[in-house]
Amino acid sequence: MKKHPVLFAAILVSLLLDAVVIVLVNLTIGPERVSSQLIRFAFQLFCVALIFSKWKRAGIFMLSGFHIFSGLIHSERVGTIHLVFLIYHILLGLTIYFHTWIEGVVSNAGQNIESNEDSSNE
Repeated sequence: MKKHPVLFAAILVSLLLDAVVIVLVNLTIGPERVSSQLIRFAFQLFCVALIFSKWKRAGIFMLSGFHIFSGLIHSERVGTIHLVFLIYHILLGLTIYFHTWIEGVVSNAGQNIESNEDSSNE
């Protein structure tokens, strides 16, 4: 994953926040919703396992689709928390899907900055 730091960061954020949501749902609503949350978490782990296997493209497609679909589910609901979940899921899904493009843009920008610094030092 050293070659894809954006993908690794997005996966890490996704899994950590989902674990926090599972705990918060258990504390606030109770154990009746925890089973559905655990199924969602297990699906994410399955997608991550695919990403680390030879089916990387399928795992990326499934995980990004999962987040975009989850965001669209929150789009029908009203409230600030649902808007936050909508934005989070859509942005995370797009980040996972377009991680190579994002990494290319960031590395090109870093190279441009380094070349500008080198030319100004001369």
